[in-house]
Amino acid sequence: MTAKQEGATLVSDGIWRFSRNINYFGDLMRYLSFSVVAGSIWAYIVPSAIALLYLQRISQKEQTMGEKYADYADYQQSSRRLIPFIW
Repeated sequence: MTAKQEGATLVSDGIWRFSRNINYFGDLMRYLSFSVVAGSIWAYIVPSAIALLYLQRISQKEQTMGEKYADYADYQQSSRRLIPFIW
């Protein structure tokens, strides 16, 4: 049984009102912090690769969520894609 079959709706409150992909943003911040601590320019390769993968995934997710939830367009207008208050 899926969440939608149980009557779950689009979550757009709490921390999700600031960013539609706040979990990806948190992951990227964690990977970037590891790179800063490592102190090497090479350490930024992994966060950069993960960021590219996440951007691709976000793009795919935006399309499917629009089809799945009627109010997703309004949610897109009231929240940011990845970085709270910025983008």
